[in-house]
Amino acid sequence: MKKTALALAVISALLFSAIATTRVVTEANANWLWDLPDPTPSISVQTPKNESRYFHDQIPLTLTTTVALGSSIKITYQLDNQASVDMRASNSEGTEYSAMLTSLSDGWHTLKVWALGENTDGKSGMDTASITFLVDVVPPTVTVLSPRNETYTTPDLPLNFTLSEKADWVGYSLDEQPPVTITENTTLAELSEGRHCLTVYANDTVGRKGNSETVYFNITQETEQEFTAQPETFPITPVAVVSGVSVAVVAAGLLVYFRKRRRGQPT
Repeated sequence: MKKTALALAVISALLFSAIATTRVVTEANANWLWDLPDPTPSISVQTPKNESRYFHDQIPLTLTTTVALGSSIKITYQLDNQASVDMRASNSEGTEYSAMLTSLSDGWHTLKVWALGENTDGKSGMDTASITFLVDVVPPTVTVLSPRNETYTTPDLPLNFTLSEKADWVGYSLDEQPPVTITENTTLAELSEGRHCLTVYANDTVGRKGNSETVYFNITQETEQEFTAQPETFPITPVAVVSGVSVAVVAAGLLVYFRKRRRGQPT
């Protein structure tokens, strides 16, 4: 009897424990399904960096995000207000994403990223990130405003030019001589007579080199003179001939006159 009673007591204890455990698990599951975590993710963009400059036209877009337990997440990005692009996770946990931004033009770009989280209760939350970055793949453009491809009558000429971007160094080469460093517009002084050529060079802040088109110009000291009409030389020979003819005519007339007069006198 004692053994039977002991066995019944053990069985009862085991049954009670099993029932209690089942109740706890059921309540836990009920609480889990009833109160899911906030699905709003947080997003962090590693590259490109905000307000950074890049010297190639392909930049990786990499980011990390949190994923709430029991939630799904969707990552989308948009470059320069173009069509939105969905990203895929690059790890099994769904917390890392990457893509390649290609064929980027020179200049500033704007990148926007959205992370949308949603749980099974239909609740959702969103985090966003906005990045601006500069792509610099083109060397500086140099434009010479003066001198031009012309002829000048002064030995001193202004050298005026413009740059497409900030430069670390600027210089000019006159007549293919070694470059002369300058910091701004200047004057080409005491230029010799004859033909000259000029090229302006510039290096940007990352060492990219640019140069202007070569300008060819001429320096001369001659000035245009107004044409002055010279008096014509008196035609001596024709006048002499005319004078001789006149004298002959007069002489002939006088001879005829005197002959007639003699004929008219009495003998």
